[in-house]
Amino acid sequence: MALGFSLAYAFLTVLDNRAGMHPFDTSGRRRPYNDLPKSVDKLVRQTMPLDHRRR
Repeated sequence: MALGFSLAYAFLTVLDNRAGMHPFDTSGRRRPYNDLPKSVDKLVRQTMPLDHRRR
């Protein structure tokens, strides 16, 4: 069963609000949810500088 658009959007919103995902591109610009890759093999891993990490 595929998630409907509103349910999928609600799921992504909850993840985003609880720091479960970070929808930013490699330049640090926030991207809309529909720009997220559909597969994890297309994700880019980035590390943040030490002064920006949560404590």
